Amino acid sequence: MSDVLAVGRSPLAVYTPVPPTRTGVAHYASMLIPALQAKFDVEVISSDGQRPTANGQRIYQLGNNPHHEWIYKEAMQHPGVIVLHDIVLHHLIVEMTLARGDVDGYVAALEANHGAAGAAWARGRAAGLHSEMGNFLLPASIEIANRSSAVIVHNHYAADRLQSLGVRTPIHVVPHPYEPQHVPKGGRKNVIGLFGFLTSAKRSDVVLQAFREARTTNRDVRLLIVGEPAPNIDTSAFAGDGIVFTGYVPDEEFVNYFAEVDRVVNLRYPTAGETSGTLIRAFDAGKPVAVSDYAQFAELPDDCVTKIPLGSGEVEALMKFFTADLRDDYIHVARHLLHRGLDFVGDVGDHLDGLAEIIAAALAGDDLLVDSAAGEIVGLRELGVGEALVVPEVEIGLGAIVGDEDFAVLEGTHGAGIDVEVGVEFLAGDFEAAALQQTADRGGGDPLPERGNHTTRYENKFSH
Repeated sequence: MSDVLAVGRSPLAVYTPVPPTRTGVAHYASMLIPALQAKFDVEVISSDGQRPTANGQRIYQLGNNPHHEWIYKEAMQHPGVIVLHDIVLHHLIVEMTLARGDVDGYVAALEANHGAAGAAWARGRAAGLHSEMGNFLLPASIEIANRSSAVIVHNHYAADRLQSLGVRTPIHVVPHPYEPQHVPKGGRKNVIGLFGFLTSAKRSDVVLQAFREARTTNRDVRLLIVGEPAPNIDTSAFAGDGIVFTGYVPDEEFVNYFAEVDRVVNLRYPTAGETSGTLIRAFDAGKPVAVSDYAQFAELPDDCVTKIPLGSGEVEALMKFFTADLRDDYIHVARHLLHRGLDFVGDVGDHLDGLAEIIAAALAGDDLLVDSAAGEIVGLRELGVGEALVVPEVEIGLGAIVGDEDFAVLEGTHGAGIDVEVGVEFLAGDFEAAALQQTADRGGGDPLPERGNHTTRYENKFSH
């Protein structure tokens, strides 16, 4: 660590939203910045137009929502170390381009990230042919990752996914920081908690269906929903018997609601590769948690969570979790595992040590970084300056998405002789392929829906 400490007082500009901005990244920054200031000459850049007063390394905190647009633009113009809280940035790209009528900008961004297949997808979407799954299959984070000096993620799924999509910049898996919240022990019996910013990816429809079935066998089961809903979420469904819906809760009050429940449901499909802050808080509160047996959540130890399979058995498995008589040892195992140390989470000091090593190496211009407190390194820089980005072949089920075998709407791509593979090869398996076919939608033929109809722009604005 001596070399790290030697550069530790170098200027460090941290580009991030800060409280009271309603995004989980702002809470993350509130934990991280005081610790960074102990070792670095930190300057927080928290608004568009603000510029660092000294030349030094830059860290960009990137999430998949409009709060990060100005940070994304800065990271593209002045590359540094990026922290990808979501490996999917597609929704942000849509907000910056298509939602404002900039079709050419959207096509160019998707082509820069995913080649001819990305451009074909973008043209189809601009013509009104769209499936939400495409935002996750084409994450649109590849270009900015390859421009950066280092990429930080918080779980191995995110790192593996980025590497498989052609990221050549060193990728570091660094534990997500947490601060113990001292949540009172216990909880009201038979009260299920659903926490955080509510998007369709959190599968509230599945949660509600399982809850209603649980109520047929146990009328004492109740559901507490704490968090701000995305504008495309129908909150009228939360008005049923046995359900309490709080809406948005300030961060300083949010943790107190964990004391009101005896179990937590935290499903996710599809995923943006994020590490869930609400999941970490549930662990800290010692609550049993049900998660989707999918992607980064599948990495969790089996004795730490109840894994709910995707597909036909999902509702039944979740209903059993809602009605199970949970053992006392199970109730507290998550808190013990958290304090013992999981691969994806650590205290602020662990995270700081990892960042320090990465920053030091970036300042030195190293292409190969040693395995250290910075976390496992799963990618190496292989592209020289001026080399073309070679993205692995992405086979997209455009036929299933647009329902037009000849893709006549993609004029200028198919007709130009560019070989856009049709057929499906999804990184997350056959279930994604089936879901994509089920959700395929022509979007009413409107080439540029009004901003209020761009429901996908809200899918990954994570608040907690």
